[in-house]
Amino acid sequence: MSNSYFLTIDLGTSALKAILFDRDFNLVSSGSKETETVYPKPTWAEQDQHIWTRSTAEAIREALAKIDASPEEVKAIGMTAQMHGLTLVNERCRPLTRCLIWPDIRAVSQAEAFNRLGQWHISAHYTAAKLLWVKENYPELLDKAYKFLVPTDYLRTQLTGDFCTDPSNAGGTEMFDREKQTWNWEMIDALGIRRDLFPKIHPTGEIVGRVTEEAADEMGLSEGTPVITGGGDFAVTRPVLPRCDTKNSLLVYIGTAPIMSAMGKEGRWVGAGGMSAGGGGGLKWFNEQFCAMEEYVSERTGQSAYALMDREMSRIEPGSEGVVFLPHLMGERTPYNDYARGVIFGLSLGHRREHIMRAFLEGVTFQLRSYYEAMKERSDVEVERILVFGGGGKSRFWRQLVADVIGYPTYKLKYDDLSDLHLAVLSSVATGYFKDLDEAYSNVDLSLIERLEPSTDQKEKIEKAYRLFRKVEETIQTVYDPEYVFF
Repeated sequence: MSNSYFLTIDLGTSALKAILFDRDFNLVSSGSKETETVYPKPTWAEQDQHIWTRSTAEAIREALAKIDASPEEVKAIGMTAQMHGLTLVNERCRPLTRCLIWPDIRAVSQAEAFNRLGQWHISAHYTAAKLLWVKENYPELLDKAYKFLVPTDYLRTQLTGDFCTDPSNAGGTEMFDREKQTWNWEMIDALGIRRDLFPKIHPTGEIVGRVTEEAADEMGLSEGTPVITGGGDFAVTRPVLPRCDTKNSLLVYIGTAPIMSAMGKEGRWVGAGGMSAGGGGGLKWFNEQFCAMEEYVSERTGQSAYALMDREMSRIEPGSEGVVFLPHLMGERTPYNDYARGVIFGLSLGHRREHIMRAFLEGVTFQLRSYYEAMKERSDVEVERILVFGGGGKSRFWRQLVADVIGYPTYKLKYDDLSDLHLAVLSSVATGYFKDLDEAYSNVDLSLIERLEPSTDQKEKIEKAYRLFRKVEETIQTVYDPEYVFF
């Protein structure tokens, strides 16, 4: 077993990663490729599945090459990805169009028309509304389609040909009956979508296929390697958190779409604070549009462009000297509002690019604080600390900002990518290396590390900036109206 690995493939909105874990769940190697999002219109967001496939092959080969590992040493594969996207495929799992990824909110009118029926509620960010948009605008695509797949399922089916899904990704379509753990066929019939388009549902950690000969050649893998179902990104992160020392903790996921929730004194979930529609994705957008210099330096020095951005933002005073950024670049999910938009307020000629950059991070973090304050009003939440995880949690600057804004010490874990860790654990159990999750997790160090205290000398500036953020947010609500917003 000394040369045996569990491979995880993680397709985020911003990047695709292939990670190799050993039997003790040490991260021994990884490969990554940035993903590319196309915006044909301001509120449309698409990704090319052929690029996903090519990037997966490149990332796997990179991860194997770094430790001179052979494909035969990969004993199982787990998959996770961004949720809610829509891909229509033929019988060979070839895409009929680009994936409409989760931030895409072109289907607002279709969602609103369906919701007027009154029995069910769907939202433009999710798969059901996207299917209705295709049905209304390109019915011939639905006629030609063999199945619809969300991103996790598309990539896995490329490896195995299984055409299935799991409860987390099915739940993310808004067409899943959580009580019965099956598709909501009554709702699907009301939507007017063919039943045979829907993939079978299997448990998240079940072996559902093996790498085909074609996929082995394309991906640099070994034919016959078992592949588990996998699941949606945050859904396969969530089971890890109760196993950490998270009593009386806020749990802050900083990814493309930040999420806040809380654990009580018994180590059980006590509240869901909120889920944003923008965070790391907006920072990537800012990097692509305004940070050519950082990318240039990154390519020549090997430093992360985001680490360079952190350094620049750290030189700006808290509150960004009056600049406020409302980060609703693709609508908003808490509180839900398809008509919300990003706003930069307070600009003057003395401001620089770094002010806007910092204001964006502050805006995302202020939004997380507003979730916490709303959660306190709904439930009895006692907080002693904040656990920050996800891609944005790798940034010490951002973790310190979370501590300063919300007012509790922050920690991180040894593992930045908890979803990949859980996939590796699931793979180890599915293939019989461990009898169950408890035995597998006994090998994992889930202690909290890198405590950062709130900066008491910055408290007054932070509070003033937060009050301004809330004032701008409240004032701008009247402009979030169908009469003024373009789709």
